[in-house]
Amino acid sequence: MCTRASVPVLTDDLRIVELRSLGAAIGQNVFLGADVYVERDFAPLLTIEDGVVLARGVCILLHDSALNNVAGEPLKFGHVVLGRRCYVGVNTTIACGVTIGAGAIVGACSLVTGDVPPDTVAYGQPARVQGTVRELIDKHRALRATGDRRYLDMVPWRERRDTEGSALAAETIRSFIGRMLDAKRST
Repeated sequence: MCTRASVPVLTDDLRIVELRSLGAAIGQNVFLGADVYVERDFAPLLTIEDGVVLARGVCILLHDSALNNVAGEPLKFGHVVLGRRCYVGVNTTIACGVTIGAGAIVGACSLVTGDVPPDTVAYGQPARVQGTVRELIDKHRALRATGDRRYLDMVPWRERRDTEGSALAAETIRSFIGRMLDAKRST
Protein backbone atom coordinates (compact mmCIF):
# COMPACT_ATOMS: atom_id res chain seq x y z
CA MET A 1 0.00 0.00 0.00
CA CYS A 2 1.33 3.48 -0.89
CA THR A 3 0.37 7.01 0.07
CA ARG A 4 1.89 8.23 -3.18
CA ALA A 5 3.50 6.34 -6.05
CA SER A 6 7.01 6.07 -4.62
CA VAL A 7 6.38 6.30 -0.87
CA PRO A 8 5.43 3.07 0.91
CA VAL A 9 3.34 3.20 4.06
CA LEU A 10 5.71 2.27 6.85
CA THR A 11 5.03 -0.40 9.40
CA ASP A 12 4.21 1.57 12.53
CA ASP A 13 6.50 1.13 15.47
CA LEU A 14 4.94 -0.09 18.67
CA ARG A 15 5.10 3.35 20.30
CA ILE A 16 2.78 4.73 17.62
CA VAL A 17 0.43 1.76 17.95
CA GLU A 18 0.30 2.29 21.72
CA LEU A 19 -0.31 6.05 21.45
CA ARG A 20 -3.15 5.46 19.00
CA SER A 21 -4.69 2.88 21.35
CA LEU A 22 -4.57 5.54 24.09
CA GLY A 23 -6.45 8.06 21.93
CA ALA A 24 -3.76 10.02 20.05
CA ALA A 25 -4.54 10.85 16.42
CA ILE A 26 -1.44 9.84 14.43
CA GLY A 27 -1.20 9.80 10.65
CA GLN A 28 0.81 7.65 8.28
CA ASN A 29 4.59 7.63 7.66
CA VAL A 30 5.40 9.17 11.04
CA PHE A 31 8.93 8.64 12.32
CA LEU A 32 9.80 8.67 16.02
CA GLY A 33 13.48 8.76 16.89
CA ALA A 34 14.94 7.01 19.90
CA ASP A 35 13.84 8.24 23.33
CA VAL A 36 10.86 10.30 22.10
CA TYR A 37 8.68 11.00 25.14
CA VAL A 38 4.94 11.68 25.02
CA GLU A 39 2.73 12.01 28.10
CA ARG A 40 0.74 8.84 27.48
CA ASP A 41 -1.85 9.62 30.17
CA PHE A 42 -3.06 12.56 28.09
CA ALA A 43 -2.64 11.00 24.62
CA PRO A 44 -6.09 12.11 23.35
CA LEU A 45 -4.71 15.67 23.35
CA LEU A 46 -2.09 14.77 20.70
CA THR A 47 -2.44 15.02 16.92
CA ILE A 48 0.46 14.05 14.68
CA GLU A 49 -0.34 14.41 10.99
CA ASP A 50 1.14 12.42 8.08
CA GLY A 51 4.88 12.44 7.47
CA VAL A 52 5.99 14.06 10.73
CA VAL A 53 9.55 13.33 11.90
CA LEU A 54 10.45 13.61 15.58
CA ALA A 55 14.19 13.26 16.13
CA ARG A 56 15.83 11.55 19.10
CA GLY A 57 14.87 12.83 22.55
CA VAL A 58 11.86 14.97 21.58
CA CYS A 59 9.57 15.55 24.56
CA ILE A 60 5.87 16.36 24.07
CA LEU A 61 4.10 17.76 27.13
CA LEU A 62 0.32 17.78 27.17
CA HIS A 63 -0.12 19.34 30.60
CA ASP A 64 1.63 21.74 32.98
CA SER A 65 1.41 21.21 36.74
CA ALA A 66 3.92 23.84 37.90
CA LEU A 67 1.44 26.33 39.40
CA ASN A 68 -0.69 23.50 40.75
CA ASN A 69 2.26 22.14 42.69
CA VAL A 70 3.54 25.51 43.90
CA ALA A 71 0.35 27.48 44.50
CA GLY A 72 -2.56 25.03 44.26
CA GLU A 73 -3.74 26.53 40.96
CA PRO A 74 -5.62 24.34 38.46
CA LEU A 75 -3.69 22.03 36.16
CA LYS A 76 -3.15 23.36 32.64
CA PHE A 77 -3.85 21.06 29.68
CA GLY A 78 -3.43 21.76 25.97
CA HIS A 79 -3.76 20.03 22.64
CA VAL A 80 -0.49 19.60 20.70
CA VAL A 81 -0.80 19.47 16.90
CA LEU A 82 2.14 18.56 14.68
CA GLY A 83 1.31 19.51 11.11
CA ARG A 84 1.90 17.40 8.03
CA ARG A 85 5.57 16.74 7.20
CA CYS A 86 6.97 18.98 9.94
CA TYR A 87 10.34 18.13 11.47
CA VAL A 88 11.23 18.50 15.15
CA GLY A 89 14.95 18.39 15.96
CA VAL A 90 16.82 16.37 18.56
CA ASN A 91 16.15 17.04 22.26
CA THR A 92 13.38 19.55 21.64
CA THR A 93 10.59 20.06 24.19
CA ILE A 94 7.10 20.97 22.98
CA ALA A 95 4.85 22.54 25.63
CA CYS A 96 1.12 21.88 25.90
CA GLY A 97 -1.16 23.95 23.71
CA VAL A 98 1.31 24.28 20.81
CA THR A 99 0.72 23.80 17.08
CA ILE A 100 3.67 23.29 14.75
CA GLY A 101 2.52 24.02 11.23
CA ALA A 102 2.80 21.84 8.15
CA GLY A 103 6.28 21.75 6.65
CA ALA A 104 7.86 23.65 9.55
CA ILE A 105 11.31 22.83 10.94
CA VAL A 106 12.10 23.17 14.64
CA GLY A 107 15.83 23.19 15.38
CA ALA A 108 17.63 20.95 17.85
CA CYS A 109 17.38 21.60 21.59
CA SER A 110 14.53 24.06 21.23
CA LEU A 111 11.83 24.83 23.78
CA VAL A 112 8.59 25.35 21.86
CA THR A 113 6.15 27.36 24.00
CA GLY A 114 4.18 29.02 21.19
CA ASP A 115 2.85 28.11 17.78
CA VAL A 116 5.23 27.70 14.83
CA PRO A 117 3.64 28.76 11.51
CA PRO A 118 3.69 26.44 8.49
CA ASP A 119 6.83 26.40 6.30
CA THR A 120 8.95 28.32 8.82
CA VAL A 121 12.15 27.53 10.71
CA ALA A 122 12.14 28.08 14.47
CA TYR A 123 14.75 27.39 17.11
CA GLY A 124 15.98 28.55 20.48
CA GLN A 125 14.86 28.62 24.10
CA PRO A 126 12.17 29.71 23.73
CA ALA A 127 11.87 28.85 20.05
CA ARG A 128 11.38 31.82 17.76
CA VAL A 129 10.77 31.92 14.03
CA GLN A 130 14.08 32.66 12.32
CA GLY A 131 13.01 32.47 8.67
CA THR A 132 11.32 30.26 6.13
CA VAL A 133 12.10 26.73 5.03
CA ARG A 134 12.71 28.11 1.52
CA GLU A 135 15.39 30.46 2.88
CA LEU A 136 17.05 27.57 4.72
CA ILE A 137 17.03 25.43 1.57
CA ASP A 138 18.63 28.24 -0.41
CA LYS A 139 21.27 28.76 2.30
CA HIS A 140 22.16 25.05 2.36
CA ARG A 141 22.36 24.83 -1.41
CA ALA A 142 24.81 27.74 -1.40
CA LEU A 143 26.86 26.07 1.36
CA ARG A 144 26.96 22.81 -0.59
CA ALA A 145 28.44 24.65 -3.53
CA THR A 146 31.07 26.58 -1.58
CA GLY A 147 31.51 25.02 1.86
CA ASP A 148 33.72 22.28 3.24
CA ARG A 149 30.85 20.22 4.64
CA ARG A 150 29.80 17.08 2.81
CA TYR A 151 26.25 16.09 1.95
CA LEU A 152 24.72 12.66 1.29
CA ASP A 153 21.47 12.24 -0.62
CA MET A 154 19.27 9.78 1.27
CA VAL A 155 15.61 8.88 1.48
CA PRO A 156 13.93 10.87 4.29
CA TRP A 157 13.40 8.95 7.55
CA ARG A 158 9.63 9.06 7.14
CA GLU A 159 9.90 7.18 3.83
CA ARG A 160 12.30 4.37 4.78
CA ARG A 161 11.33 0.75 5.15
CA ASP A 162 12.75 -1.11 8.15
CA THR A 163 15.86 -2.31 6.25
CA GLU A 164 16.48 1.15 4.83
CA GLY A 165 15.99 2.75 8.24
CA SER A 166 18.50 0.48 9.95
CA ALA A 167 21.24 -1.66 8.42
CA LEU A 168 21.21 -0.31 4.85
CA ALA A 169 21.11 3.35 5.92
CA ALA A 170 23.77 2.80 8.57
CA GLU A 171 26.10 1.10 6.07
CA THR A 172 25.53 3.86 3.49
CA ILE A 173 26.36 6.53 6.07
CA ARG A 174 29.44 4.67 7.37
CA SER A 175 30.72 4.27 3.81
CA PHE A 176 30.12 7.95 3.07
CA ILE A 177 31.96 9.04 6.22
CA GLY A 178 34.83 6.66 5.40
CA ARG A 179 35.19 8.24 1.95
CA MET A 180 35.14 11.71 3.54
CA LEU A 181 37.92 10.78 5.96
CA ASP A 182 39.98 9.12 3.22
CA ALA A 183 39.69 12.27 1.10
CA LYS A 184 40.74 14.43 4.04
CA ARG A 185 43.77 12.24 4.78
CA SER A 186 44.91 12.34 1.17
CA THR A 187 44.95 16.16 1.06
